[in-house]
Amino acid sequence: MKVTGEKRVKKPRKVPRVKPAPAAAPPPAAASTYKPGALSSLFGFNAEALPEVESQPWCEALDTLPEKIEPKVEVVEDGEPKEKSISRSLQRENRKKKKDMTADNQRTIFVGNVAKEVHEKEIRKVFAEFGEIESIRARGIIPEKGNLTKKAAKLGNKISKEQTTLYFFVKYKQEESVAKALTLNGQERWGHRLRVDCSASKGKMDNSTTIFLGNLPYDSSEDSLSLWLEKLVGPVEGVRIVRDPATGKEKGFAFASFKESASVALALSMPKLVYKKRELRVSRVLKKNKLRKLPGQKSGPPSERRLMMNKKKAFLKKNSKSLMS
Repeated sequence: MKVTGEKRVKKPRKVPRVKPAPAAAPPPAAASTYKPGALSSLFGFNAEALPEVESQPWCEALDTLPEKIEPKVEVVEDGEPKEKSISRSLQRENRKKKKDMTADNQRTIFVGNVAKEVHEKEIRKVFAEFGEIESIRARGIIPEKGNLTKKAAKLGNKISKEQTTLYFFVKYKQEESVAKALTLNGQERWGHRLRVDCSASKGKMDNSTTIFLGNLPYDSSEDSLSLWLEKLVGPVEGVRIVRDPATGKEKGFAFASFKESASVALALSMPKLVYKKRELRVSRVLKKNKLRKLPGQKSGPPSERRLMMNKKKAFLKKNSKSLMS
């Protein structure tokens, strides 16, 4: 039977005992008043009962090390050894290499616009009449496949179809042979007009006889462009079409050097120059510092840069006569 009327009495909850907080440890003594064994006493150790440890020899060696160790080499001069830093010796070696490279460039010629089928033996046969040749190097080779080396592509005649010409460096044993070899510049060999120049002056253009040609067709060649300029403007010293070094494809612009500065003035004065149904952009080759001094030229977004370029073209067209003088 159920008992009614009786109330259950709840048992009181047990209150957890709170442990008293440990006493705060005294602050450590200052470094100046620290005594050996004071820290061990905090952890219940007796420092006096511990055995003494002898000092190791490597600990004393660490105290005697210098702050910075500089590598040195010994160079014997006049029977007496002298110390010299490695960096100074490397600097002298680099200066010596630079001088040797400059001397080698004075004895080396650049032969450009050579047919890609031509080998070193044919180059030696043509240029050996001007002096004894020390070495011949073929450059600018683009293999037909990516897994081929440049040497294997040249020997196996597996050069990219986009590429039609190569260039060579011919080093003579005598510096006098270079001036004689430069007489072949502009002459036709192996179906192309050669571009021969001294390796020391390669890449330096004469601003008074050179023009920039833009908007070129992508199927242009140095030979056809040279013949076209000679018929229309005047005698041409050389033409260099800029190509992509990785693929050999043309970038759409070139530099043409004339034998006379009057040809440059004539080319700039022409209202239109149409080559293979394309109107070319013609301008004089100026140095970078002169381009920066042109009025109104500032850096900015593409729209502003195009506006500044148009102003620069108008300025060059208006003051072409004053710039030529």
